Amino acid sequence: MVAKASRENSGGGEGVEVLKNEPFEKDGVKGIYTLKRLHVSQRAPAIIRAILPKDALILEEEAWNAFPYLKTIYKNLWLKDKFTLTIESQHIDGISKEDNPLKLTEAELKIRQIDIVDIAEPKKKSKTYNCNEDPTVFHSEKTNRGPLKLGWVQSAQSDNVPVTTAHKVAKMEFKVFGFQTVVE
Repeated sequence: MVAKASRENSGGGEGVEVLKNEPFEKDGVKGIYTLKRLHVSQRAPAIIRAILPKDALILEEEAWNAFPYLKTIYKNLWLKDKFTLTIESQHIDGISKEDNPLKLTEAELKIRQIDIVDIAEPKKKSKTYNCNEDPTVFHSEKTNRGPLKLGWVQSAQSDNVPVTTAHKVAKMEFKVFGFQTVVE
């Protein structure tokens, strides 16, 4: 799905520019490292495009995919070190109730907010809604699974259906005077 979105949103100076896509190994962990530039000016309102320099509408994405662990860092070319969004993910087989799978510090645990996302919960349909990507509508011919119904988590446990839990932590720094607290 990520590759499809990259293809569909690229071209004409917009979309995703892949700068690196190569294997990495660090501390015995192997995976794929990617460096991308995300050109987002066409997604910004015209007034924003008129005011900001071109670099302000380019994000740089560095990602280390060593499934089941992934880390992605986003930076803005114009803001440099003043803006950083880091997303770490740990995927665990089954319905995980683990409290700290990404090993947050005590200080981080005190300020974290937990959002449990059930992918089958009804949500408002957006302009980009695609029923082929909606787990409450989609049926996989290949695996003969789906669509998901409300309460699917409990029935998956009782029916011994394979499930993966994705734990994610997002950390943002926005060091711009007057905006830092509001944006973070």
